[in-house]
Amino acid sequence: MAVSERHIDDPRGETLARVVVLGGGAAGMSCALWLHHLGLTPVVVDPEPDLGGVLQEIPRENFWVLGMPGLTSREIGERFAAHLAREEIRRVHGEATSIARTEDGRFAVTLTAGEPLDAAALVVGVEGQVQADGILDAADEAHARVGLFFHDCFSGVSVSIPL
Repeated sequence: MAVSERHIDDPRGETLARVVVLGGGAAGMSCALWLHHLGLTPVVVDPEPDLGGVLQEIPRENFWVLGMPGLTSREIGERFAAHLAREEIRRVHGEATSIARTEDGRFAVTLTAGEPLDAAALVVGVEGQVQADGILDAADEAHARVGLFFHDCFSGVSVSIPL
């Protein structure tokens, strides 16, 4: 099944199609869904065979997710992953081994299998892992706590992050 890419054009006329989301847990999947509906093309990268993150590790009933009473955390994670599949949001099984800024400010992400991903933005949904592994360079480490990295074409775009 082919995945069509949605694009956002920046003021300089470049087409920016991809946002790499590192981490396929509940936060990473939710972020990818939002990005998709905002017209961007998210790519979820996760090293585990199944999406869901910590939800996959909790077999008991989860009463914390609105509208899903009676389901286990694992079942909720499976529903989240199925939703991404229905939306044709690309998922890549692997881990980022390096992330570098290109001369134009984009991100070059290399995965364990050697597949390169070019991205206009990077979302880090894996707490502490990217910083601890030394994947981000010193210029980006100061922003690593926020977990959102953008190409300069996004300047002037408002982002709201509820805390």
